[in-house]
Amino acid sequence: MELKKEDKPLADSLIEKLDLVNRAESCSITLQKLIYHLEAMRIAEYLEMLENPKKIIINNFLAGIARGLGMAVGASVIFAIAIDMLRRFVMFNMFGLGSFMAEFMKIIDAQK
Repeated sequence: MELKKEDKPLADSLIEKLDLVNRAESCSITLQKLIYHLEAMRIAEYLEMLENPKKIIINNFLAGIARGLGMAVGASVIFAIAIDMLRRFVMFNMFGLGSFMAEFMKIIDAQK
């Protein structure tokens, strides 16, 4: 004998409805998490920037200038510290390298 939809007990239909409600709530929570993560990643700002190529060019140009300037300043500081340390090695004759460093410093000074 076949059961028709009307013949189902009331408890089964309530369980199905509760299951659908639970699924909808879990989908809602998942969707809210996705929206939060997309807002945290600033997708809207990125898409807005993609629509304006001038803004991209200006941002990349300024970033390139900042990187180049940072590398130049950083390299200058590193080399200044290295040369100062070499001069101190020569002055204090540390590690028996004084004579070698003195020759090396003469070569550097001759290149100036």
